[in-house]
Amino acid sequence: MTGERSTRFMAVGALIAGCGFLLFNPLRLAFIANTLIPFLYFNLLVMICCGALFFLKVRTLKVRPVELLLFLLVFSTAAMTNYEGRHIVDVLTDFLRPILFIAVIVVFRNFLNVERFNSSISVRRWLKLSMWVTLIVVPASWLITFFIQPLYPAYSSMDSVFGMGWLLATGNVFLQGFYFVVLVASGKRGVYLAAFVVILLCYRNKKFSLPSWLGLFFSLFLGIMLLISYSDEVQQIFLKGGTYDAREGASGLINVLSGGRMDELDGALAAMHSPFQFFFGAGLGFAYEAKGFEDGAGLHRNLHFTPASLAIYYGIPFAVVFFYYLATFFVAALRITRNCTNVVIFCYAVYCMASMVFLFTEFSVFAYVNFAISCGVVAAAVRAESQRLQAENI
Repeated sequence: MTGERSTRFMAVGALIAGCGFLLFNPLRLAFIANTLIPFLYFNLLVMICCGALFFLKVRTLKVRPVELLLFLLVFSTAAMTNYEGRHIVDVLTDFLRPILFIAVIVVFRNFLNVERFNSSISVRRWLKLSMWVTLIVVPASWLITFFIQPLYPAYSSMDSVFGMGWLLATGNVFLQGFYFVVLVASGKRGVYLAAFVVILLCYRNKKFSLPSWLGLFFSLFLGIMLLISYSDEVQQIFLKGGTYDAREGASGLINVLSGGRMDELDGALAAMHSPFQFFFGAGLGFAYEAKGFEDGAGLHRNLHFTPASLAIYYGIPFAVVFFYYLATFFVAALRITRNCTNVVIFCYAVYCMASMVFLFTEFSVFAYVNFAISCGVVAAAVRAESQRLQAENI
């Protein structure tokens, strides 16, 4: 199988896995079966396949200097890690995650044929199905909650954003508004926040001016805060079953809105004992005590706020370079959403931008392969456009 066909095959597989996870998500929310685990394993399998393709074709691949620097920084963290008492599986996981993430991007940037990818019936079908599955699962989850048993209020996933991208590409304003309401009703805060930011960016200079959008945003934000303060039903959606009393003030609201995740950051910082750890990172396999988040061993590894997580695990220099790396894709994706009429590429550009908003609420950057794929698709689209312009100037 050629590199071009491999990328299309893996992209379709990742979309199918995303739809499958969405469809069976109620089982996880009812604590019947943890459907997230097979979904994450499939994501890892796709990343490993890309990693294998990367090393097989490394001599023919164009790798950016910033990617080589990121590889070097990961190896520096590995060299400076104190491995005493750390689990080998955790160490290998932390070592491979950033390397495989970059490998996926490099493979898709080099091998993806943009025209064939956009015309692929399978890709289009599964992008659209992401929307329909979301529209089915979210109301179904509410019905289960009301009539059978309460589900944890997180009925959508990041792959639901592909549906928003599809609707933004088709230009149906009413369906876009309805779909966004469904995302809000799903209770997945990171998803509907990411979707809102993407809608704002896609509509900027089209329907409203930026000040108008900002005014709308702050009005909605203020309204939600007031509802959260005085409505138990709204608290159930936005606070994940947590409770908040208006007398607790802003600090209490921030703590509840974050799901107690400020305790994660406090615990991680308390476990760092050397200034060198802020430069090279606390190291591969790092685990720490965090109130309310402990595993069976009394430790925790998943720091939800991605910038802090990257800085703590791999060092501040890695975090800075990595976010510069992501920013190049964000700018390219934003340009694509303004100028592109290619529906598939548009959907992936929307997903790329949304994922960068989502990673501020969850450490998902290395977990969901569709994020890496979307960055690779965006980069491939930019490369194809550059080649087209060069050919026209010859």
